[in-house]
Amino acid sequence: MKRIAIILIASLLSFEGFSNFDKGQVLNVIAPSGLRLRVSPQVGKTIKIIPYGSTITVIDEDQIIEDQVDWVTGNWIKVSYEGDIGYVFDGYLSDFPAPQSMFEKNEFDLDLIYPIEAWVENRLMGTYQKTDTILLDNQKYRTVQHFADGKFIKEDKEHMYKVELHLTNTRIMDVYQILQAMFDDKYKRNTFNTRSIFIKDENGDIDMIKIQLDDLITIRRMSPDHIRLRILSSESGCGL
Repeated sequence: MKRIAIILIASLLSFEGFSNFDKGQVLNVIAPSGLRLRVSPQVGKTIKIIPYGSTITVIDEDQIIEDQVDWVTGNWIKVSYEGDIGYVFDGYLSDFPAPQSMFEKNEFDLDLIYPIEAWVENRLMGTYQKTDTILLDNQKYRTVQHFADGKFIKEDKEHMYKVELHLTNTRIMDVYQILQAMFDDKYKRNTFNTRSIFIKDENGDIDMIKIQLDDLITIRRMSPDHIRLRILSSESGCGL
């Protein structure tokens, strides 16, 4: 597959937009500064700001209006929040819960391995199914934790530590924004954005993102309903 690589600050980029949210579905707000609930799509009067990490309920998935807000392309959908009904932009909504605890946030340098491990354990393991542990060479281990929406892999080899998160039925921009939300510090969040490389396929859709921080991070669309997050660290022995 032919690919075209482009390097852009996130505020200048458009992700592919589609809405697969259903009536009655409960979704999480992952916009760090909150999400505007409006009386009508796009330019309607703001009813209130829905805080980061809050949940909303979709009440009408048929009235979809496509739009672009900042660097995200998505749709305006009708929702309810704490008794108020209005429209929100779904590019900043996700099936997956927003990182909120101190353990799910970045605290050291630009590291995201520990936050993503904590987020998976706290937010996704409620649908935990099983764990497979494989003994590798040199007494190193590969652990695969299975849950309803995918799997989480940790692999510790000599001079290298790797984690992979495989998620189904999600969007590549959801994973990107969950990682971004792990930085409360605006300078670090800006660094995360400016070090992101977005790779498009021949149809102009983003199907891979590379982020070079303390570790190499890649988010890749493996198939229309399968997203893989991989973080590679040159440090070994990170706590398997």
